[in-house]
Amino acid sequence: MPVGTVSTEPRHFDLKSAPPDGFVTLRQQSYGERMERQDIVVRMTTETGSDSPDGAIRIGGEKVTWEMANFATSLFDFQKSVVDHNITDASGRKLNLATAYDLRQLDPRIGEEIEGHIRELNTFTDEDKERFQGRGPLAGLESGDAQARAGADPQGSGDPGLLSDDEHATRSGRSA
Repeated sequence: MPVGTVSTEPRHFDLKSAPPDGFVTLRQQSYGERMERQDIVVRMTTETGSDSPDGAIRIGGEKVTWEMANFATSLFDFQKSVVDHNITDASGRKLNLATAYDLRQLDPRIGEEIEGHIRELNTFTDEDKERFQGRGPLAGLESGDAQARAGADPQGSGDPGLLSDDEHATRSGRSA
């Protein structure tokens, strides 16, 4: 039977942005953790009403608010993925990359390099995308496409799982 759990084998990365010997050891996130991350990426709330003095986007008389959570998703990624590293502050104290305080102190070049390695570990390859194209709730999200999670069909794939009830009814020739 095929093993269906995430690899527990951490990967070591030398950090070019932290010479001469900076490194980070990362682990791959599980499917459940990737789903939690997507919940953080975009939180959508709606409010019924027709007036729009606040300049909010209105769809069908409802106010739609998108809340982007870039810092929260980066913190989540660091908390779930970083197993070990040797990055310190100016006094020699090892940074705790699972805390917001230390993440805010991190040199942006180092932070972006680590984020790139996290993304590399948790993103489908082109070969994987071809095999699983348009399937599952993360379809279209590996590049950060939050619209797919919110019910849009940004790729025009025709996947009914990515459509709202009204869009699905329209495509199938029924009225909503």
